[in-house]
Amino acid sequence: MSESAQRKLQESMESMMDRVEKANLRPMQRNAFLCMADCMNDQKSSQQVVANCQQNCGRMLESTQRLIQSEVNDLQGRLQRGVGVCQDQAKDRIPFGAKAGDSRVEKEVNDFMDKCAVEVIERHR
Repeated sequence: MSESAQRKLQESMESMMDRVEKANLRPMQRNAFLCMADCMNDQKSSQQVVANCQQNCGRMLESTQRLIQSEVNDLQGRLQRGVGVCQDQAKDRIPFGAKAGDSRVEKEVNDFMDKCAVEVIERHR
Protein backbone atom coordinates (compact mmCIF):
# COMPACT_ATOMS: atom_id res chain seq x y z
CA MET A 1 0.00 0.00 0.00
CA SER A 2 1.34 3.43 -0.90
CA GLU A 3 2.26 6.06 1.65
CA SER A 4 -0.77 8.16 0.67
CA ALA A 5 -3.15 5.23 1.23
CA GLN A 6 -1.47 4.43 4.54
CA ARG A 7 -1.69 8.09 5.55
CA LYS A 8 -5.39 8.19 4.59
CA LEU A 9 -6.04 5.08 6.68
CA GLN A 10 -4.14 6.46 9.66
CA GLU A 11 -5.91 9.82 9.45
CA SER A 12 -9.30 8.09 9.23
CA MET A 13 -8.56 5.90 12.25
CA GLU A 14 -7.24 8.83 14.29
CA SER A 15 -10.26 10.95 13.39
CA MET A 16 -12.67 8.15 14.32
CA MET A 17 -10.94 7.46 17.64
CA ASP A 18 -10.84 11.19 18.44
CA ARG A 19 -14.60 11.49 17.86
CA VAL A 20 -15.32 8.42 20.01
CA GLU A 21 -13.03 9.62 22.78
CA LYS A 22 -14.50 13.12 22.91
CA ALA A 23 -18.15 12.21 22.47
CA ASN A 24 -18.28 9.00 24.51
CA LEU A 25 -15.25 8.19 26.61
CA ARG A 26 -14.54 11.59 28.15
CA PRO A 27 -18.03 12.03 29.58
CA MET A 28 -17.96 8.45 30.87
CA GLN A 29 -14.51 8.98 32.41
CA ARG A 30 -15.69 12.17 34.06
CA ASN A 31 -18.75 10.45 35.51
CA ALA A 32 -16.68 7.49 36.71
CA PHE A 33 -14.15 9.76 38.44
CA LEU A 34 -16.89 11.84 40.07
CA CYS A 35 -18.59 8.66 41.22
CA MET A 36 -15.28 7.39 42.66
CA ALA A 37 -14.79 10.68 44.49
CA ASP A 38 -18.30 10.40 45.92
CA CYS A 39 -17.35 7.01 47.34
CA MET A 40 -14.98 8.85 49.68
CA ASN A 41 -17.72 11.03 51.21
CA ASP A 42 -18.88 8.53 53.84
CA GLN A 43 -16.17 8.65 56.49
CA LYS A 44 -17.74 5.70 58.31
CA SER A 45 -17.33 3.27 55.39
CA SER A 46 -14.63 0.66 55.57
CA GLN A 47 -11.76 0.57 53.12
CA GLN A 48 -13.36 -2.48 51.45
CA VAL A 49 -16.72 -0.72 51.01
CA VAL A 50 -14.98 2.31 49.45
CA ALA A 51 -12.92 0.08 47.15
CA ASN A 52 -16.04 -1.82 46.04
CA CYS A 53 -17.87 1.45 45.42
CA GLN A 54 -15.01 2.77 43.30
CA GLN A 55 -14.77 -0.48 41.39
CA ASN A 56 -18.48 -0.33 40.60
CA CYS A 57 -18.08 3.25 39.36
CA GLY A 58 -15.53 2.17 36.78
CA ARG A 59 -17.32 -0.91 35.46
CA MET A 60 -19.31 0.81 32.72
CA LEU A 61 -16.23 2.67 31.48
CA GLU A 62 -14.14 -0.50 31.44
CA SER A 63 -16.87 -2.39 29.61
CA THR A 64 -17.17 0.37 27.02
CA GLN A 65 -13.40 0.53 26.53
CA ARG A 66 -13.30 -3.25 25.94
CA LEU A 67 -16.14 -2.98 23.43
CA ILE A 68 -14.42 -0.15 21.56
CA GLN A 69 -11.14 -2.10 21.47
CA SER A 70 -12.98 -5.15 20.15
CA GLU A 71 -14.61 -3.08 17.41
CA VAL A 72 -11.27 -1.48 16.45
CA ASN A 73 -9.67 -4.93 16.28
CA ASP A 74 -12.54 -6.14 14.09
CA LEU A 75 -12.14 -3.14 11.79
CA GLN A 76 -8.39 -3.70 11.52
CA GLY A 77 -9.03 -7.34 10.61
CA ARG A 78 -11.50 -6.32 7.91
CA LEU A 79 -9.05 -3.80 6.50
CA GLN A 80 -6.22 -6.34 6.51
CA ARG A 81 -8.39 -8.90 4.73
CA GLY A 82 -9.49 -6.29 2.18
CA VAL A 83 -5.92 -5.20 1.49
CA GLY A 84 -4.92 -8.86 1.23
CA VAL A 85 -7.53 -9.32 -1.51
CA CYS A 86 -6.12 -6.23 -3.23
CA GLN A 87 -2.64 -7.75 -3.09
CA ASP A 88 -3.92 -10.98 -4.64
CA GLN A 89 -5.71 -9.08 -7.38
CA ALA A 90 -2.64 -6.91 -8.01
CA LYS A 91 -0.48 -10.02 -8.30
CA ASP A 92 -2.97 -11.51 -10.77
CA ARG A 93 -2.60 -8.41 -12.95
CA ILE A 94 1.08 -9.11 -13.58
CA PRO A 95 1.28 -10.52 -17.11
CA PHE A 96 2.77 -13.97 -17.52
CA GLY A 97 6.42 -13.64 -18.43
CA ALA A 98 6.75 -10.05 -17.22
CA LYS A 99 10.32 -9.20 -16.31
CA ALA A 100 11.18 -8.05 -12.80
CA GLY A 101 11.90 -4.33 -12.89
CA ASP A 102 9.53 -3.62 -15.80
CA SER A 103 8.59 -0.08 -14.73
CA ARG A 104 5.38 0.03 -16.80
CA VAL A 105 4.04 -3.17 -15.20
CA GLU A 106 5.16 -2.08 -11.74
CA LYS A 107 3.41 1.26 -12.15
CA GLU A 108 0.18 -0.39 -13.31
CA VAL A 109 0.25 -2.87 -10.44
CA ASN A 110 1.10 -0.19 -7.86
CA ASP A 111 -1.60 2.14 -9.20
CA PHE A 112 -4.14 -0.69 -9.02
CA MET A 113 -3.02 -1.57 -5.48
CA ASP A 114 -3.35 2.03 -4.31
CA LYS A 115 -6.80 2.45 -5.85
CA CYS A 116 -8.00 -0.86 -4.45
CA ALA A 117 -6.63 -0.11 -0.95
CA VAL A 118 -8.32 3.31 -0.91
CA GLU A 119 -11.61 1.65 -1.93
CA VAL A 120 -11.25 -0.81 0.97
CA ILE A 121 -10.66 2.08 3.37
CA GLU A 122 -13.63 4.02 1.99
CA ARG A 123 -15.92 0.99 2.31
CA HIS A 124 -15.15 0.74 6.02
CA ARG A 125 -15.36 4.42 6.92
